[in-house]
Amino acid sequence: MRILANRNMKAQLWSFILLAIVLLPIGGCGSKDSGEAGGEKIVFTPDVTTTVKYVIDGDTLVTEDGEHIRFLGIDSPEIWKKKGDHADEPWGRDAANYAKMLMPPGTKIGLAFEAAATEGAYGRKLAYVIVDGELVNGLLLKEGYAVYKDFGNKLKYKDYLKKSQRKARVHSKGIWGGKGSVKPPEYFVASKNGKYYHASDSETAGKIKKKNKVRLTETEAKRLKLKPGSSVTN
Repeated sequence: MRILANRNMKAQLWSFILLAIVLLPIGGCGSKDSGEAGGEKIVFTPDVTTTVKYVIDGDTLVTEDGEHIRFLGIDSPEIWKKKGDHADEPWGRDAANYAKMLMPPGTKIGLAFEAAATEGAYGRKLAYVIVDGELVNGLLLKEGYAVYKDFGNKLKYKDYLKKSQRKARVHSKGIWGGKGSVKPPEYFVASKNGKYYHASDSETAGKIKKKNKVRLTETEAKRLKLKPGSSVTN
């Protein structure tokens, strides 16, 4: 009887062990946060904080103290800035207006630097730009508004930035339209100064001036806390 009891106890013990193994969480199956690279959470820590005076284009801004900041690790399409300039490059105006929506004048931002890459062309200071804990450089890449470019510099966030670009390319976003393995997303239209997003073929979208217009996905519209216009809800 004692032997039989011991066998029953061992059988119950193994049952509990097997159940515990089955219920253990499997690493790597959860969704990854936007600040993760290689499975590890990245915390973007600024070296200094400052305030945005205005955004020039998709990879450059001016702070309230007059410094011109060039975003590290990315290159966005060029836009017309003054008489005599070439016409806007495809997605250049969208990139500029998206950056302006992320960082309107008066926005508090963090700047992080690379010791070996401090100054770019035209005397602009090179920096990673951080807003609400997110890396703006990466957001622009993730939405297809810029391409990764290190200009020969060694960057601490290289892997994260290249991963962000791969996401845009796979999903055919922005400048990568039609080049990925996933069907391009549906784009909506918003004004950089507006509170709503609209169907791209709507009458309201057609009334937005080109210099203020930005194409964006519904996910990005919600990130920017834009509300759906009547052309989206109807």
